[in-house]
Amino acid sequence: MSNGRRPAHFVLGTVQLGMPYGKLRQFAFPSNAEAVALMRRAADIGITDFDTARNYGIAEMRLGDAFGPIHDPARTIVTKLHPLQHVPLDAPEWAVRAAIDASIFASCRALRTRHLPVLLLHLVFARHAWKGAAWRRLLELRDEGIISKLGVSVVNPEEALEYVSDPEVKHMQVPINILDRRWGEMGLAERFAARPDITVHARSIFLQGVLLQDDPAGWPQQAGSSAGEIIRWLRQTAHDLDQASVAQLAVNYLRSLGWIDGLVIGVENEGQLVNNLSLFKMPLLDAAGLARIEATRPAVEDWLLDPGKW
Repeated sequence: MSNGRRPAHFVLGTVQLGMPYGKLRQFAFPSNAEAVALMRRAADIGITDFDTARNYGIAEMRLGDAFGPIHDPARTIVTKLHPLQHVPLDAPEWAVRAAIDASIFASCRALRTRHLPVLLLHLVFARHAWKGAAWRRLLELRDEGIISKLGVSVVNPEEALEYVSDPEVKHMQVPINILDRRWGEMGLAERFAARPDITVHARSIFLQGVLLQDDPAGWPQQAGSSAGEIIRWLRQTAHDLDQASVAQLAVNYLRSLGWIDGLVIGVENEGQLVNNLSLFKMPLLDAAGLARIEATRPAVEDWLLDPGKW
């Protein structure tokens, strides 16, 4: 790896274990027993990182049911602060601090812990909103040992560029996939290489499953005829680079970039869990393979890279 990082590992995303989820199709929502069994099975087969959020329905509670107060130093749960959209922008500092404490207490109670290994801002506006009151309180909680690492969940490369230079940010979650040229064009690889103390997790690596759809009807309607072009490119590139599937290609591309530590992937059942884990056991792409992808991939508009805009 160009910056000393190991290839990105599998991070189990829990949003669809805590709430109905999906833009183009609704995922099967498991019972509590099914979700708990799935998370325990993930831990048994070697997955150490779990991604969740205060705003993911009952996902935190189900993680708490799965692992309870048992401390495993090998396991890291990354959660996110409540978005705080209910707090007026002119709220006094005491009210902001109370909202922060309420979110942290609720996360700790649901996860059955007194300590959060990693806490991210779900919306980065909270970093500077309320004249910095929310961030000041989070720094206090970190210094008191209630939070180990603070970070941000960004929605685009522009936000990542803004926060990659913040010395207090030690973890960042970014949306990226094989079609997304922006991260390379904006020099994020070099910026993250200069900050090895920041753990980088990637989400939306399959664009909520859209990249794995062979039928253009499974793509956002706005994609039009370009969906067929992208599907053909994905399949042909997977074949030419000796990848077993488009999923394998999408995962190996991100694992091979050298600046991403973990890939957040949600699953619905044990079969998907095992199949997705197998994607992380294949050889990485070489420099020629990466260059081939970056030279031939279709140009797409930014809206397609953001499921919130579909």
